[in-house]
Amino acid sequence: VRDQEYLSGWFSEQVLQEMDEVARAIQLSDERVHDFFRLCLSNIIRSVSWQKDDDLRVRKEVRLDTEIDPIREFLEELGRSIRVVLAFLYHNQETRLGSFEIAEGDARDLATVWKRWKGRIDTIITSPPYATALPYLDTDRLSLCYLGLLPRPGHRQRGQHMIGNREISEKQRVTYWKLFATEKKKLPKSVAALINKVDTLNSTTEVGFRRRNLPALLTKYFMDMEQVFKGMMAVLRPGSPAYVVIGNNHTIAGGERVEIETANLLVDIATAIGVKCDRRIPMEMLVSRDIFKKNAVASEEILCFRTPSQK
Repeated sequence: VRDQEYLSGWFSEQVLQEMDEVARAIQLSDERVHDFFRLCLSNIIRSVSWQKDDDLRVRKEVRLDTEIDPIREFLEELGRSIRVVLAFLYHNQETRLGSFEIAEGDARDLATVWKRWKGRIDTIITSPPYATALPYLDTDRLSLCYLGLLPRPGHRQRGQHMIGNREISEKQRVTYWKLFATEKKKLPKSVAALINKVDTLNSTTEVGFRRRNLPALLTKYFMDMEQVFKGMMAVLRPGSPAYVVIGNNHTIAGGERVEIETANLLVDIATAIGVKCDRRIPMEMLVSRDIFKKNAVASEEILCFRTPSQK
């Protein structure tokens, strides 16, 4: 009921009815393509809502129903997706695809989630969140609600637990700041210096809660990423690579622009726990979704890590 009330504030009644028509048609379709159709539906949900199109925050821009056609949008998305799948199958028709497994889990608990693969993984390719850069959960909140994947009341709690999140409670802020005070000597000097600098600059002027929270959020992010690297080290074979795609971002503290050189800082964290960075490959920023354009950094890097030959 609460999800329905929430959705009614972001879609017109007519649009919701047409989306429901699509959802019912999906339920009546062949079970083998349910998930594919639901994915296509998810891809158009934001575009047929009143969510401000190019905004990452939760901002509304009411549009007339005549400007929105969910059924047409769904069919066009379905056509695009089918063409992508067919092209992939055509180009790989001579290649035998391997087996795969999809598992839900927390990257900080990698060694537990992949317990049976401990020391057996040949390669890891990943792109972790940036440090407090994007509201990852909010960009997909409407799909999560409409498809029944995560009820709206659970969004705040789930978001606060995510790596790279931008929202914490006052109690959490105090907890993480105390943690920094006790653990900062164990962190790389570069990481501790950044956190101290942001805190010092913000202490010299009146700032809102978001900027006040930033030192604690950075503490959480880098400690979380330390756990992720430890997990990768546990599951990889000795001498095996991990490729990490990451970019830098910045913040304003005390009226001063402060660069958050995430790539360098992650290299320092990995090095401190015995994971060597073999190579750093600069790359053009590939913006996969238009809504990220204003928030995107100029470039990203592929950090090529390698576990020790002997553990």
